[in-house]
Amino acid sequence: LEAENYNNRAVSFLELGKTKEAGLCLARSMEINDSLPEAIYNDILLRWHTDKLPVASLYRQIEAVRHRLPKAKLLETLARGLKDDILNLGRGKTAAAGNQSHQAPDKKYPEYALCLPKNSADVFRASQLHLASQRNVIDLLAKKQYPQCYELLSRCWENIAYRKDKVFQDAYEQLLPKGAKKAIRSVIRLTTLAAAGGTAEWLTGLPDTEKILFLSPAGRVMIRHYDPKQKVKVLDAYHDVSALAVSPDQHLLALTNPGGIYLLSFMNGTLEKTIPSSAKVTALAFSPDSTCLTYGLENGRLITVDLASGKTQTASAEKSGPVRSITYFDKRRDFVSGHEDGTLCFWEQGARGCNRQLEAHAMPLTILSKAANGATFLSCSSDRVIKLWNRQSGQCLKSIKPHDDAINAAMFLPDNAHFVSVSDDDLIKIWSIESGLCLHTLDGRSDGIRSLAMGPQPHIFLAGRNDGAIIVLMVVYDLEFS
Repeated sequence: LEAENYNNRAVSFLELGKTKEAGLCLARSMEINDSLPEAIYNDILLRWHTDKLPVASLYRQIEAVRHRLPKAKLLETLARGLKDDILNLGRGKTAAAGNQSHQAPDKKYPEYALCLPKNSADVFRASQLHLASQRNVIDLLAKKQYPQCYELLSRCWENIAYRKDKVFQDAYEQLLPKGAKKAIRSVIRLTTLAAAGGTAEWLTGLPDTEKILFLSPAGRVMIRHYDPKQKVKVLDAYHDVSALAVSPDQHLLALTNPGGIYLLSFMNGTLEKTIPSSAKVTALAFSPDSTCLTYGLENGRLITVDLASGKTQTASAEKSGPVRSITYFDKRRDFVSGHEDGTLCFWEQGARGCNRQLEAHAMPLTILSKAANGATFLSCSSDRVIKLWNRQSGQCLKSIKPHDDAINAAMFLPDNAHFVSVSDDDLIKIWSIESGLCLHTLDGRSDGIRSLAMGPQPHIFLAGRNDGAIIVLMVVYDLEFS
């Protein structure tokens, strides 16, 4: 009942005109229970009242929630109100374009929603039933009856709309290595880390650790933990950093600023190597075996450095303009670069010239991401289009326009079957590689999502919001047991 109490406290604050306090209570309510309709409803309604976001963005957010919680009829009222507001705004623009007068009707906001008190006997019965379900899941897990355990877990978790539940989460994480991942059942918001240092650019989660790296808008390297009680650290020695990369073996951290590229030991932060650069570095990537670093320049050149010998090799795609993104594929050190003019360049180990060049996008290419198996990669551009490519043939497999606003980040999940995209429209979307269809949509509860990164485990990923907060999300898969 804690989430319901915070929601009702928020409504009390709203009646007193204390919107800041109400917002904090609603955030706490949704942190406890991400599926509480009244708290989600009140949060979006409050943002509508305070004009913090365009009405169209709020409408997209509530539609995403309705898709996730189809039984929450309360949200339909708010969706209708937002849609009417959008239509009235459209009529006003049409009238203005035709030099006609238009009297916009007064906005009619719905009332804020209280969580009504429940019958104590019903609450007790529901609590006992839930405890019994938890005990049965734990018992089946202890007996190694994994198929039966997962079937019960899925049914019980779905009944509570996949809200956070430590017993269910722990059981699921123990079952994950035992079964084969299939379709995605749900995505759970585990927590939201408060903003620290502004919007998180170049967000990087370090596998099997509790650390997250990112760049602040001022170009400072920030290191934070998943535990919100831990202090955020800053690498004070480096300023105006424009890009960073972590080697796959997690031994080196590469930073670039106007002075060049700095390779730091990830263990103790000592400077291992400095690579001078006469042109601005616009992209960085380590080879999969962590033995080489390739960086792209604003003049279109790509330079690969052997980190053991210090030998360099330069390749050029000057006609394609500045290098915007680089992604490696395998230990042969083949990679793809994306450029300002929207082209893709395929490079093979040892080659000074581009092996294949494709006119991929009509506008500057901004993002590249590869699938874990290296068979497929995606490209994203300022044209708001994501394209999926076959790495060997260079064939475009699918072309998708996933968002109405600019796409800020996209990446594959390690399962080789799904990818994630985020945008200024504040939506987090999960897509099927095979079908090209959107399977799940979540709202960021802010004014947009800026960055993506994998989390400490393969089923956890991070989404950095425009306001600096970082959302930690867990993917719940269908599991198949042999």
